[in-house]
Amino acid sequence: MLFNPYPLHKSVVCERCAYRYNVAPKPGSCPVCYNIFEKLESLQGLEGKAAIRISGFNEENYLFNPRSTLASDIRKFILERNNLVLDYDNAETIINVTPEGYSLEKGDLFLFGRYFKLKNMISQKRWHRKKWNSVEEIIGDYLSQIYKPKAYYMHASGREDVDAFNIGGRAFVMELQKPESFQDFQGLIETPEVVAIIYGKVPRSFVKLVSDSHFDKLYLCHHDPFSPEERKKLESTFQNLVISQYTPKRVENRRAKKTRKKTVYWVKSFETFTYVAAEAGTYIKELFHGDEGRTTPSFSEVLGREVRCRDLTVVKTWDFFLDVLKNVRER
Repeated sequence: MLFNPYPLHKSVVCERCAYRYNVAPKPGSCPVCYNIFEKLESLQGLEGKAAIRISGFNEENYLFNPRSTLASDIRKFILERNNLVLDYDNAETIINVTPEGYSLEKGDLFLFGRYFKLKNMISQKRWHRKKWNSVEEIIGDYLSQIYKPKAYYMHASGREDVDAFNIGGRAFVMELQKPESFQDFQGLIETPEVVAIIYGKVPRSFVKLVSDSHFDKLYLCHHDPFSPEERKKLESTFQNLVISQYTPKRVENRRAKKTRKKTVYWVKSFETFTYVAAEAGTYIKELFHGDEGRTTPSFSEVLGREVRCRDLTVVKTWDFFLDVLKNVRER
């Protein structure tokens, strides 16, 4: 016979807990499950994807030779009475279970897309001081008309400057908190400032995947005229060249102050505009003017005169998100 270190505790548990811990039951209030199964009897008729969150119970002193755990039995009890599929990454309904009973709340919806910024002086995220319109608001307000969420937040793969254009597209996930609907919207959002392609629903894990991503990009910069000799010199110098960039003055109040090594893969220069292919995180404006020596070598340093990028456009981003999305949907 196995030694039972908690004979008194186990002698007062309810019938369900007695079976779980292989002891004799005793009617009345149960100190382990707090008679939660009686409270869950009314939880019926739910459908769809759900997450079951269980908290506040302590069966630590009752886990001697258990057949199962209280948490697993609660989940099984709920699933047997409802047409639910446990999916914590895509939950449409969240069931919170505590010793006092249960409560229901809506889950969050995540939509993956790619935006194109056709005008400058538009920030990516909302500002607490209304200084500019934002990509987040333009897309979020449009989707709010469809889903009516409590709130929305955009998680993007990096960001471009407020005064930059983006015709190459930037991946993002729009988080819609507790929406009224979970329909899989796919389509095009078109405004004079921003165009967005919405590819559809993705799991919550896509937020971290997109937010933590860094991809090489192709940029287009307009500038004052370069001579043929200057263009040739830039193209020959900046070929798979590693440059050194100390945190630029314009962002030093919100970026860590340190030196970053970045690779400029190639440059193709014309009289009044230049294409630059560079590693993720390269400060392109500083690559042109040098930022008073913080970026070296720079176009200004190589040409021996001041050079500035007047208009900056993201032309292409070499990312893999559509391939990932295709794999997720084929599972």
